Amino acid sequence: MNIKTLIIFSSFLLASCGDGLIDHSQLVPEAQITEGASLILDAEDAPTCLAANVTWPDSAANNDGALNCTGGGGTDGTGTAIDPKVVTFDGATTFVTTALDADSLTMPATTWIAWVKPAASGLSHILSLDDSDFNRALVTETTYKVANGTALWNSTANVTTTGTWQYIAVTMSGSSITLSKNGTKFSTSTAAYVDNTETFTIGKSPGANALFFNGDIGWVAVYPKVLTDDEINETCLALKDRFNGASCN
Repeated sequence: MNIKTLIIFSSFLLASCGDGLIDHSQLVPEAQITEGASLILDAEDAPTCLAANVTWPDSAANNDGALNCTGGGGTDGTGTAIDPKVVTFDGATTFVTTALDADSLTMPATTWIAWVKPAASGLSHILSLDDSDFNRALVTETTYKVANGTALWNSTANVTTTGTWQYIAVTMSGSSITLSKNGTKFSTSTAAYVDNTETFTIGKSPGANALFFNGDIGWVAVYPKVLTDDEINETCLALKDRFNGASCN
């Protein structure tokens, strides 16, 4: 093989191989769930719960949830009646309690996150420490609302859409609270909490068998810090493919 032939052959190999090369500068990093949570309850980790009480493992720390399905709801793990990747709350009896201490004295700054698909728009508690005193709580009633110490505060833009997965995040620090939906911050407000001794509860008011959530919850997290807008949106992007119809800003 002479030099001219070798040059032409080498050029052909470089051109052919180049078609299969990856330009690493164009790769987009995969979205990641923000680290540092004090509690993560993932419905994929929830055991079968039909007419029973079971432990819902906390994948972030040691605050396992006690999932009560004695009257209905829960997950059957088969995908026939209830999607095994969600926990269904029946609006009357299903709820979860945890040992997490998330009041404003113990956790001055915090972010609460929930992937939810409400089945009804009546007043109900999603994540709550509230018992008639407007302590920290994320609730739904045609719009998503946050207890601010004196009332249930909301933005009319935060519409609760039934039958659709939504990503809700609340940040609370001192007297400041923010509420976002699907990665978009809608509004902010001020808070003046009077802490109580209620247990951190998912799916109802913690102090009474009332205001039960009706719908599905796929993922819950509590952070001992205020996440940035980017961190909130990144966590949304990391999980949205699991929830049919979900969106992130």
